[in-house]
Amino acid sequence: MGGELRYEIAQNAYIKLVLHALKHKSSAVNAVLLGRVSSQNDAVEITDSVPLFHSQIGLLPQLEISLILRSTMLLKE
Repeated sequence: MGGELRYEIAQNAYIKLVLHALKHKSSAVNAVLLGRVSSQNDAVEITDSVPLFHSQIGLLPQLEISLILRSTMLLKE
């Protein structure tokens, strides 16, 4: 894999992000994007999004716990 990567986002992942942002218009929406790097076409394929918070990212402990929990859930799937 060399050069620049393209980014492809699945429709459901995109819609989830947009709807979450529209629901919380006056807040910052923080999310995790899930996906994989395709070695065939040098693209990052974003398959899902997981909204986490509706506030400023100054909540580092909560962010760290959320990422640990999501990682654990993905390993069990």
